[in-house]
Amino acid sequence: MRAWPNRVGCAVLAAIASLWALFLLPQQTVVWSGSAAPEWAIALTRTPFYTGIRTALAEAGLLDLYLMFGAAAGVSYVLLWLAMGPTLARVGWSGRVYGALLLVLAVVIVLSYLNHGQGAPLRFLWGWEGPLLIVLGIWGIVVAFAPGAKRLPLWEAIILGLTLPIIALATFVSSYYPHGPAVALGLVAIAFALWAPRSDDEERAEEHVEATVHAG
Repeated sequence: MRAWPNRVGCAVLAAIASLWALFLLPQQTVVWSGSAAPEWAIALTRTPFYTGIRTALAEAGLLDLYLMFGAAAGVSYVLLWLAMGPTLARVGWSGRVYGALLLVLAVVIVLSYLNHGQGAPLRFLWGWEGPLLIVLGIWGIVVAFAPGAKRLPLWEAIILGLTLPIIALATFVSSYYPHGPAVALGLVAIAFALWAPRSDDEERAEEHVEATVHAG
Protein backbone atom coordinates (compact mmCIF):
# COMPACT_ATOMS: atom_id res chain seq x y z
CA MET A 1 0.00 0.00 0.00
CA ARG A 2 1.17 3.52 -0.75
CA ALA A 3 -0.11 5.77 2.02
CA TRP A 4 2.49 8.51 1.58
CA PRO A 5 2.19 11.32 0.70
CA ASN A 6 -1.31 12.10 1.93
CA ARG A 7 -3.85 13.78 -0.36
CA VAL A 8 -2.76 17.32 0.41
CA GLY A 9 0.89 16.36 0.08
CA CYS A 10 0.28 14.73 -3.29
CA ALA A 11 -1.60 17.79 -4.53
CA VAL A 12 1.23 20.08 -3.41
CA LEU A 13 3.87 17.92 -5.10
CA ALA A 14 1.81 17.82 -8.30
CA ALA A 15 1.42 21.60 -8.27
CA ILE A 16 5.17 22.07 -7.77
CA ALA A 17 5.84 19.66 -10.65
CA SER A 18 3.58 21.65 -12.94
CA LEU A 19 4.89 25.06 -11.86
CA TRP A 20 8.54 23.96 -12.10
CA ALA A 21 8.06 22.77 -15.68
CA LEU A 22 6.18 25.98 -16.46
CA PHE A 23 9.07 28.03 -15.09
CA LEU A 24 11.61 26.16 -17.22
CA LEU A 25 9.50 26.17 -20.37
CA PRO A 26 9.95 29.70 -21.79
CA GLN A 27 13.76 29.73 -21.62
CA GLN A 28 14.07 26.18 -22.94
CA THR A 29 11.72 26.91 -25.82
CA VAL A 30 13.73 29.97 -26.84
CA VAL A 31 17.04 28.12 -26.55
CA TRP A 32 15.70 25.36 -28.80
CA SER A 33 13.74 27.38 -31.35
CA GLY A 34 15.54 30.73 -31.29
CA SER A 35 13.69 33.45 -33.17
CA ALA A 36 11.08 30.86 -34.23
CA ALA A 37 9.98 30.40 -30.61
CA PRO A 38 6.49 31.59 -29.64
CA GLU A 39 6.27 35.32 -28.95
CA TRP A 40 5.10 34.73 -25.38
CA ALA A 41 8.22 32.71 -24.63
CA ILE A 42 10.54 35.30 -26.17
CA ALA A 43 8.81 38.09 -24.25
CA LEU A 44 9.11 36.24 -20.94
CA THR A 45 12.80 35.47 -21.39
CA ARG A 46 13.48 39.17 -21.92
CA THR A 47 12.06 40.10 -18.52
CA PRO A 48 14.44 41.00 -15.68
CA PHE A 49 13.51 37.75 -13.94
CA TYR A 50 14.88 35.44 -16.61
CA THR A 51 17.69 37.82 -17.50
CA GLY A 52 18.81 37.72 -13.88
CA ILE A 53 18.74 33.92 -13.84
CA ARG A 54 20.84 33.71 -17.01
CA THR A 55 23.31 36.20 -15.56
CA ALA A 56 23.62 34.22 -12.34
CA LEU A 57 24.16 30.97 -14.24
CA ALA A 58 26.78 32.61 -16.45
CA GLU A 59 28.63 33.95 -13.41
CA ALA A 60 28.63 30.43 -11.98
CA GLY A 61 30.14 29.12 -15.21
CA LEU A 62 26.94 27.32 -16.25
CA LEU A 63 26.70 28.46 -19.85
CA ASP A 64 24.82 25.57 -21.45
CA LEU A 65 21.25 26.80 -21.01
CA TYR A 66 19.87 23.96 -23.13
CA LEU A 67 21.33 21.48 -20.67
CA MET A 68 20.41 23.41 -17.53
CA PHE A 69 16.79 24.20 -18.38
CA GLY A 70 16.32 20.87 -20.13
CA ALA A 71 17.68 18.38 -17.61
CA ALA A 72 15.95 20.22 -14.76
CA ALA A 73 12.60 19.04 -16.15
CA GLY A 74 13.43 15.61 -14.78
CA VAL A 75 12.57 16.96 -11.34
CA SER A 76 8.96 17.44 -12.44
CA TYR A 77 8.62 13.79 -13.44
CA VAL A 78 10.04 12.59 -10.11
CA LEU A 79 7.46 14.78 -8.35
CA LEU A 80 4.72 13.40 -10.61
CA TRP A 81 5.75 9.87 -9.68
CA LEU A 82 5.50 10.75 -5.99
CA ALA A 83 2.22 12.62 -6.39
CA MET A 84 0.47 9.90 -8.40
CA GLY A 85 1.89 7.00 -6.41
CA PRO A 86 -1.00 6.29 -4.00
CA THR A 87 -3.56 6.55 -6.80
CA LEU A 88 -1.63 4.40 -9.27
CA ALA A 89 -0.78 1.78 -6.63
CA ARG A 90 -4.49 1.15 -6.03
CA VAL A 91 -5.00 0.28 -9.70
CA GLY A 92 -2.62 -2.66 -9.48
CA TRP A 93 0.25 -3.82 -11.68
CA SER A 94 -0.67 -1.58 -14.63
CA GLY A 95 -0.76 1.51 -12.42
CA ARG A 96 2.63 0.67 -10.94
CA VAL A 97 4.08 0.34 -14.44
CA TYR A 98 2.65 3.78 -15.28
CA GLY A 99 4.41 5.17 -12.21
CA ALA A 100 7.64 3.40 -13.14
CA LEU A 101 7.49 4.98 -16.59
CA LEU A 102 7.30 8.42 -14.98
CA LEU A 103 10.42 7.64 -12.98
CA VAL A 104 12.23 6.24 -16.01
CA LEU A 105 11.29 9.39 -17.90
CA ALA A 106 12.92 11.50 -15.21
CA VAL A 107 16.19 9.58 -15.53
CA VAL A 108 16.14 9.56 -19.33
CA ILE A 109 15.44 13.29 -19.48
CA VAL A 110 18.52 14.04 -17.39
CA LEU A 111 20.71 11.65 -19.37
CA SER A 112 19.33 12.92 -22.67
CA TYR A 113 20.25 16.53 -22.02
CA LEU A 114 23.57 15.63 -20.44
CA ASN A 115 24.50 13.84 -23.66
CA HIS A 116 23.14 16.25 -26.26
CA GLY A 117 26.56 17.38 -27.42
CA GLN A 118 28.52 15.81 -30.27
CA GLY A 119 30.87 13.19 -28.92
CA ALA A 120 28.94 12.66 -25.68
CA PRO A 121 29.37 9.08 -24.37
CA LEU A 122 25.62 8.38 -24.32
CA ARG A 123 24.69 10.54 -27.31
CA PHE A 124 22.23 7.86 -28.49
CA LEU A 125 19.98 8.75 -25.54
CA TRP A 126 19.44 12.31 -26.75
CA GLY A 127 15.78 12.78 -27.61
CA TRP A 128 14.57 9.51 -26.15
CA GLU A 129 12.18 11.34 -23.84
CA GLY A 130 9.91 11.81 -26.87
CA PRO A 131 9.34 8.10 -27.58
CA LEU A 132 9.03 7.43 -23.86
CA LEU A 133 6.25 10.02 -23.57
CA ILE A 134 4.44 8.18 -26.37
CA VAL A 135 4.89 4.89 -24.51
CA LEU A 136 3.48 6.52 -21.36
CA GLY A 137 0.50 7.78 -23.33
CA ILE A 138 -0.22 4.37 -24.82
CA TRP A 139 0.20 2.73 -21.43
CA GLY A 140 -2.45 5.05 -20.05
CA ILE A 141 -4.95 3.13 -22.20
CA VAL A 142 -3.74 -0.13 -20.66
CA VAL A 143 -4.18 1.27 -17.16
CA ALA A 144 -7.71 2.40 -17.95
CA PHE A 145 -8.84 -0.97 -19.27
CA ALA A 146 -6.37 -3.53 -17.85
CA PRO A 147 -8.01 -6.83 -16.87
CA GLY A 148 -7.78 -7.59 -13.19
CA ALA A 149 -7.35 -3.95 -12.23
CA LYS A 150 -9.56 -2.55 -9.52
CA ARG A 151 -12.52 -0.74 -10.96
CA LEU A 152 -11.73 2.90 -11.59
CA PRO A 153 -14.18 5.80 -11.41
CA LEU A 154 -15.25 6.59 -14.96
CA TRP A 155 -13.67 10.04 -14.95
CA GLU A 156 -10.32 8.66 -13.78
CA ALA A 157 -10.34 5.90 -16.39
CA ILE A 158 -11.15 8.42 -19.14
CA ILE A 159 -8.30 10.74 -18.11
CA LEU A 160 -5.80 7.87 -17.91
CA GLY A 161 -6.97 6.60 -21.28
CA LEU A 162 -6.47 10.07 -22.75
CA THR A 163 -2.88 10.40 -21.51
CA LEU A 164 -1.49 10.38 -25.06
CA PRO A 165 -3.85 13.09 -26.39
CA ILE A 166 -3.12 15.15 -23.27
CA ILE A 167 0.62 14.86 -23.91
CA ALA A 168 0.17 15.69 -27.60
CA LEU A 169 -2.05 18.71 -26.89
CA ALA A 170 0.30 20.02 -24.20
CA THR A 171 3.24 19.69 -26.59
CA PHE A 172 1.35 21.54 -29.32
CA VAL A 173 0.23 24.36 -27.02
CA SER A 174 3.60 24.80 -25.33
CA SER A 175 5.71 24.13 -28.46
CA TYR A 176 8.07 21.93 -26.46
CA TYR A 177 8.36 18.58 -24.73
CA PRO A 178 8.96 17.17 -22.13
CA HIS A 179 8.21 20.43 -20.30
CA GLY A 180 4.75 21.08 -21.76
CA PRO A 181 3.46 17.57 -20.97
CA ALA A 182 4.80 17.88 -17.41
CA VAL A 183 2.67 20.99 -16.89
CA ALA A 184 -0.45 19.16 -18.09
CA LEU A 185 0.29 15.93 -16.22
CA GLY A 186 0.79 18.01 -13.09
CA LEU A 187 -2.78 19.26 -13.40
CA VAL A 188 -3.98 15.68 -13.89
CA ALA A 189 -2.03 14.63 -10.81
CA ILE A 190 -3.67 17.38 -8.76
CA ALA A 191 -7.11 16.06 -9.71
CA PHE A 192 -6.10 12.50 -8.84
CA ALA A 193 -4.58 13.61 -5.54
CA LEU A 194 -7.73 15.39 -4.44
CA TRP A 195 -10.51 13.14 -5.73
CA ALA A 196 -9.33 9.75 -7.03
CA PRO A 197 -9.43 6.62 -4.83
CA ARG A 198 -6.09 5.82 -3.17
CA SER A 199 -4.36 2.59 -2.23
CA ASP A 200 -4.82 3.30 1.46
CA ASP A 201 -8.53 4.21 1.32
CA GLU A 202 -9.74 0.64 1.84
CA GLU A 203 -7.28 0.08 4.67
CA ARG A 204 -8.52 3.19 6.45
CA ALA A 205 -12.13 2.15 5.87
CA GLU A 206 -11.42 -1.26 7.43
CA GLU A 207 -9.73 0.39 10.41
CA HIS A 208 -12.76 2.63 10.85
CA VAL A 209 -15.11 -0.37 10.78
CA GLU A 210 -12.98 -2.24 13.31
CA ALA A 211 -12.86 0.78 15.58
CA THR A 212 -16.64 1.14 15.33
CA VAL A 213 -17.16 -2.53 16.13
CA HIS A 214 -14.86 -2.39 19.14
CA ALA A 215 -16.50 0.81 20.34
CA GLY A 216 -19.89 -0.85 20.09
